[in-house]
Amino acid sequence: MFEQFKRLVWEWRGAIITVSNVTALITLVRLLGWFQPLAWSSLDLLFKIRPQEPPDNRIIIVGLEETDIQKYKQWPISDHLLAKLITKIKTQNPRVIGLDLHRDIPVPPGYKELTKVFKTTPHLIGIQKVSGDQFYPTIAPPPILKELGQVSASDLVIDRDGVLRRAILFPRTPEQPALPSFGLAVAFEYLKKERIHPTPSTDGGWLKLGNTIFYPLQKNEGSYLNVGTAEYQIILNYRGAKQAFQKVSFTQVLENEIAADLFKDKIVLIGSRAISLKDYFYTPYSKGENSSPLLTYGVEIHANVTSQIISTVLDHRSLIRTWPEPVEYLWIFGWILLPSVWAWQWRTTQNAIKLFSIISLGTIAFSVILLVSVYLAFLNAWWISVISPLFGLGLSSIIISFTIYISRLQEANLSLEKKVKERTQELEENNQQLKSTLHQLENTQQQIIAQEKLAYLGVISAGITHEIRNPVNLIKNFADLSLELEQELQELLKNVPESLNDEESQNIHESLSLILENLVTIKNQTQRIDLIIKALLPQANTQDLTPSLTNINQLLDTAYKLVHHSKKSHNNTVKIKLVTNYAPSLKNIKVVVPELTQALINIIDNAYDAVTLKQQTHSDNYKPTISLITKDLGASVEIGIYDNGLGIPLELQTQIFQPFVTTKLRGSGTGLGLSITHDIIVGKHRGELKFETEVGCYTKFIVTLPKKL
Repeated sequence: MFEQFKRLVWEWRGAIITVSNVTALITLVRLLGWFQPLAWSSLDLLFKIRPQEPPDNRIIIVGLEETDIQKYKQWPISDHLLAKLITKIKTQNPRVIGLDLHRDIPVPPGYKELTKVFKTTPHLIGIQKVSGDQFYPTIAPPPILKELGQVSASDLVIDRDGVLRRAILFPRTPEQPALPSFGLAVAFEYLKKERIHPTPSTDGGWLKLGNTIFYPLQKNEGSYLNVGTAEYQIILNYRGAKQAFQKVSFTQVLENEIAADLFKDKIVLIGSRAISLKDYFYTPYSKGENSSPLLTYGVEIHANVTSQIISTVLDHRSLIRTWPEPVEYLWIFGWILLPSVWAWQWRTTQNAIKLFSIISLGTIAFSVILLVSVYLAFLNAWWISVISPLFGLGLSSIIISFTIYISRLQEANLSLEKKVKERTQELEENNQQLKSTLHQLENTQQQIIAQEKLAYLGVISAGITHEIRNPVNLIKNFADLSLELEQELQELLKNVPESLNDEESQNIHESLSLILENLVTIKNQTQRIDLIIKALLPQANTQDLTPSLTNINQLLDTAYKLVHHSKKSHNNTVKIKLVTNYAPSLKNIKVVVPELTQALINIIDNAYDAVTLKQQTHSDNYKPTISLITKDLGASVEIGIYDNGLGIPLELQTQIFQPFVTTKLRGSGTGLGLSITHDIIVGKHRGELKFETEVGCYTKFIVTLPKKL
C-alpha cells in the first residue's frame, strides 16, 4: 500500500509541487493585502454589470441643489427656511423625516421657529458626527433633538482607494456606544409601523429585524484584510448608479410644485445635493471607462443604507454575503488544483505544440467558468473571491507548463548522458591535438596584440610630434626676434641724445611692448609643451585642463597672432589682409582654453598655407585674405575662419578630418592638425565643426560651441 502511494506521488510529482508552491505563494500575497485593491475593483465591476434594480419608491430625497443656494443666496440655509420646509413636508404625513444636515448651532433668523418644529415632530431623525480626528472633527447634534432622543450617527467608512463600499450600523464609540447610524435609525422608525423592532439574535447577540440577522463584517471576510471590527459594519448593497430614488429640490417643496400626497407614508430624507458643498463620495459606480467619475451624495448613500435594511426585512432582498475564510481558501485551492491536474495528465503528448495548446485552451476555459460562476453568484448576492483564484489559476498553468518542460528535459538528459559517455573517449583522444592548436593560437594572438600596440603607438607618437613641433618652433622664433629687438633697442639707446623727440620715444616704447608680448607668448607656448609632456606620463590626469571662462574674440586674436608671427619667422613675405567681424557679447564663454587655442591655430595655419600657396602660383592681382568672424547664437557661439586660398581638393573633402590626411605639399605637414582639431571641438567641447569649399576659390571652416560646457 505504501509503495503504491509512493509510486502515485512520483507519477504526479509535477502537479503536487506546482499546487503546493502556487498555493503557498497566493496565500502569502493574499495575507500581505496585495490582492485587495484588485478585489475591490472586481467588486465594483460586478456592481456595474449587474442589472439595475428598480427604484425604491418608499424613499424620497429632498435635495438642496445649487439652484436653491443661488435662489436663497445663503448657506447654511436659515432656520426659518428649514422650519418652513419641514412643516410643508409634515403636512403630507410622511412616516419618517431624516435630516441629513448638521444643525449644531443656530442659523438665524428663525431659531425658535425651528426649535418648535423639532419638538412637534416625533418622527424626525437628526444627525451628529460621532467619530473624529485631526482632519475631520466630531460635530454635535441639534440640542433639542438630542434631548428628545431623535439623533443618529452620520459617520461613513471609506476604503483606502477612496471608494465607499461598507455601511456602518453602529459606530460603537465610548461616548455613544448604542447610537445607530442615520440610515439604520430611519429604518427603525419606518419599521415601527410594521411592528418590527430590533432584537438580539440567539447566535451571538447580533442585530435582528424580523427574520433577518445582520451579521457584522469580520476581520478577514470576503476579500477584506484586517478590516476594523470596532464598528458594526455590513457590505453596502447599492440599488444602482442612477434613479434609485425619487428626488425633489428645496424650491419645489417650498413653492408647492409637488403632488399633494407625494410624501404620504414615505421616508423623506433631507440633504445636500449641491456640488459646491462637497458632500459627495465615490462608489463602485463612480469610475467609468469613457466618462467623468459619477459622484454620489451623502444623502443618497444614507438612502441606500435605509433601503437595504428595509428591503431586506420586508421584501426578502438579500444582503451581500461572503463565505467563511476557510471556505474561501478551499475555493482558491480548487482553482489552483484544477489546471495543474488537467495539464499533468496530458504531459505524455509527444507533439509539444499540441500539448501547450491543450494547456492554454484548458486555462482559458477554466478562467471563463470561474468568471461566469462569480458573476452568477453575485446575482444571488454572494460576493465570492475572483482575483486570488484567477491569479492562482494562471500561475498554476504557467508553472505546470514549465514543470512539464523541465521533466521532458530531464528525460532527454538521461539519454544524453549515455551519448556523453560514448563521446568521452573520443574527446580525450582529441584533447592533445586541441592543446597543440591552443598553443599555436596563443602565440598568434600575442603577435597580433604586439602589432596592434605598435600601430597604436605610431599614431600617438605622430600626434605628439605634431603637437610639440609647432610650440617648440614658435619658442625658438620668438627668442630670435627678442634678441634682434634687444639689439635694436641697444643701438637706439647708444645714440640717444639727452632729450628725445616724440617719435624716437614712441619707437622705444613700441619695441619694449613687442618684447613683452613675445615673452608672454613664449611663456604660453612653454605651458603648452608642459601640458603635452604631462599627458605622456602614467600619472597624468586632466585636472589642469579644466574649463574656464574666456573671451572668444581675444582667444581668436591670440591664435591668429601666434600663427602670424610663426609664419613671419619663417621668412613668409606674403602680405595677408586680415578682416575681423566680432560679436560684442562673447566675453564669458566656458571652454578649455589651451585645447581650443590649439584647434583654432590649426585651422588658421591651414588658411595661411592655402593663401600663401595661391599667391605663389597666381598673378599679382590676387589679394590673400583671411576673415575671422564670431556670432552669438543664443545658447551657442559660432566662429568662422574664411580664406580665399586654393580650396580643398575634391578627393580629400570626405576624409579631411581623418588622421594623416593633408592638403599640404609632401613633407609640409603630418596631416594630424584637423583630426586633432575635430576631436577637441566635437569630442571635448560637444560642438560642431563644418566646412565649405570650392576648389581654387575659397574655404570656410565654421566652429559652433555651446556656451556652457
